Amino acid sequence: METESRWIPAMIGTLILGGLLVLTSACGPDDEPALVNGFDLTGAAVPPSTILVGTRRDGIKALDAPTFVSAEEADLRGSARVLGLVHGGVAKAYGIDVLTYHEIVNDRFDGRPVAVTYCPLCASGLAFVAEYDGRRLVFGVSGLLHNSDLLMFDRGTESLWSQLQAQAVTGPLNGATLTRLPLVETSWADWRTRHPETILLSAPTNTGLAYSRPLYPGYAESEALWYPVSHDDASRPPKSKVLGLVIGSVAKAWPLDELEREAASLDVERLALPDDLGGRSVVIIYDVEAHSAEVTTADGERLPGVTAYWFAWHAFHPGAGVWTASAGRGSALDSGQARGVAVPR
Repeated sequence: METESRWIPAMIGTLILGGLLVLTSACGPDDEPALVNGFDLTGAAVPPSTILVGTRRDGIKALDAPTFVSAEEADLRGSARVLGLVHGGVAKAYGIDVLTYHEIVNDRFDGRPVAVTYCPLCASGLAFVAEYDGRRLVFGVSGLLHNSDLLMFDRGTESLWSQLQAQAVTGPLNGATLTRLPLVETSWADWRTRHPETILLSAPTNTGLAYSRPLYPGYAESEALWYPVSHDDASRPPKSKVLGLVIGSVAKAWPLDELEREAASLDVERLALPDDLGGRSVVIIYDVEAHSAEVTTADGERLPGVTAYWFAWHAFHPGAGVWTASAGRGSALDSGQARGVAVPR
């Protein structure tokens, strides 16, 4: 079902971002693809009419030279939300308050290029190996959206990339995919406890931005969407959080409120939920205090799941399965309905 009544004109978002553009279709008067924000949509992998303008190109500045501080030096409250990544033996955390204002961090881990991305409209954080065909990719914020989600562009070819699809949808690299890394959304206190050696992205001091001030006041609390999406499902609150995972061509979501209900039924603060997806055994780990979920293999290796708003996940995966705690209490349990068990931190 198309989203109709729940989305509101994007001019509000544009004004908040300081952009100069209003909600605009990416089609010309004859429904032919056109240059939008300087990007050629000819041959786009998604309907050009679904690519919408949120703000001007580079109106949101990606961080190309990020700096970090140690956990001991960090001045961040324990409840603050961060995206955490361990790669190449290095642990880093990225405060969502900073990411909301920049959306992309072009970083390196042990010399390898990595892009850490966050879309505030979808509450989706994903990290990628920033390479394709042996070349480093440096990403910018295009100012365009598809299904309300960030469209990045690489500065080398100016191809547009869908964040949640991890795939180029226009340009010379159209159809190419990025290798995802297992990014975790959690609290700073939880991440620092698990990774005391972590470093934290330092808020730039020369931008004039007030990172402590919400950029989208009231957005997370409202059910309204600023931009229409291709598929809508009102069976869950649109901005409730889910953990989503794709293995091969199979996708599934685990709502965080359902995981919390399961943990409460077992009277545990941290649980492991065995499941199966695409013929592979996985374990969903949920921490009640941190309100954080991640997915691992049966052997404990982190997999690249994503935490995002329900509406955003469903827009890209309308046929995906959804786990519920009530299903887990049935008399005939299979691997997709298994009860959680308490696990140590």
